[in-house]
Amino acid sequence: MIAFVQWFIEPYTAATSEMRLLGDRKRQAGADEEKQRIGQLITFNLAFIVLFSVFLAAAVIYPLISLVMGNWYGFVIWVIAIPMMLLAKAVYRNRYLKRRDAFIKGDPDLINR
Repeated sequence: MIAFVQWFIEPYTAATSEMRLLGDRKRQAGADEEKQRIGQLITFNLAFIVLFSVFLAAAVIYPLISLVMGNWYGFVIWVIAIPMMLLAKAVYRNRYLKRRDAFIKGDPDLINR
């Protein structure tokens, strides 16, 4: 059960720690271009948190409302919400985190593989 809850909490902890790290890097950055790119990454992290929250809310609230109303088909939202959460986490982990430093510096050779 703890691992199940941890799976839902992981994106929030990753994004908040990432925003904290980016905030520190923004204070230390010298060039205005780097500060602007770091600001864009902070905005991306906020958008990621909002997106994940929308899917999580849909996966939790809609089936509960559906149960109260007596409908069984409210659980069909899980067919959409859970794969979309998996996709969002995979993109964040496999695309964003590997390309973050290259984006900040503007150098495509820094991409971690």
